[in-house]
Amino acid sequence: MIFDTGLRDYKSTILHFISRYSKIITVNMLGRSHDGTGIYDICLGKPTARKQIVLHAGCHARESLNTCVLMDMLEYFCENYTACRYHGKRFMELFETCAVHFLPLLNPDGAMLSHFGPAGIQNEHLRTEIQKIFESDLQAGYTALEHNEYFRRWKANAKGVDLNRNFDSAFGQYPSRSAPSCENYKGIHPESEPESTALAHLIATLYRAGTLCAVLSYHSSGEEIYWDYGQTGKRRTMESTLVRELSALTGYRLLPEAPDEAGCSDWVSRRLGVFACTIETGKHSAPVPEEELPEITARNMLVPCAAADFFVNHTEA
Repeated sequence: MIFDTGLRDYKSTILHFISRYSKIITVNMLGRSHDGTGIYDICLGKPTARKQIVLHAGCHARESLNTCVLMDMLEYFCENYTACRYHGKRFMELFETCAVHFLPLLNPDGAMLSHFGPAGIQNEHLRTEIQKIFESDLQAGYTALEHNEYFRRWKANAKGVDLNRNFDSAFGQYPSRSAPSCENYKGIHPESEPESTALAHLIATLYRAGTLCAVLSYHSSGEEIYWDYGQTGKRRTMESTLVRELSALTGYRLLPEAPDEAGCSDWVSRRLGVFACTIETGKHSAPVPEEELPEITARNMLVPCAAADFFVNHTEA
């Protein structure tokens, strides 16, 4: 597993990809977390493609199994770039036309907390502040869990901000906790955190360039897909066609419209008018057991292909 020895395996895997697949992928560091870890964008295909998709995972600390899913996807596509096809198109042809940006681990500090507790954080001051959040949550009655289990279920980043409640869409309407916490605290303003800023900047850059087609957010759990943000008309018809394909491919059920204030998908869909969905993997509650990884990976392996192929075929999208 990527996190067996902390983040070393994750970083070494990225370096391995760079050395082995440099003609296929382009790797950029979008920023650094509060603990100084890089937040990486791995672009599969042509970075200047006229259509581009963003896939991100590991936004919530306890959901880092999806990081492994995205890394497995990347390796599969790179290994079979010129040999395999999807709906008659070679992977190379598909991703040269519609590039896919993989952000496998948006919240590296949170992942370390979930796996190793405060000991996984390098910065001593940050470790002290995290311990204070634990004590504050206990005092506020937000948790009754013992220390290790509390951090295993940690959801936020290292500053106690829920990154998926830190985007500029109905931010003021989200019923946030009033102080940093293991979950459900939205921060002082949208994109207050380096992790959400990194993702939002990439999305906004592609949007301004006119190349952004879709943003797919991987979370856990429930084997569900959220996509309905009140779209209407032709846009709704087109997007419902795509999510039905993704549902058929993964076996995940489509859910009706649900409130998603200050979330990434909500921001992308409502504010930018671009297709966005949240794919919830896993049968068990997060952290999803490692034993589910093979099935999750198998079900989701061709999701990037399906999305890219859809937008290649829909030239008006």
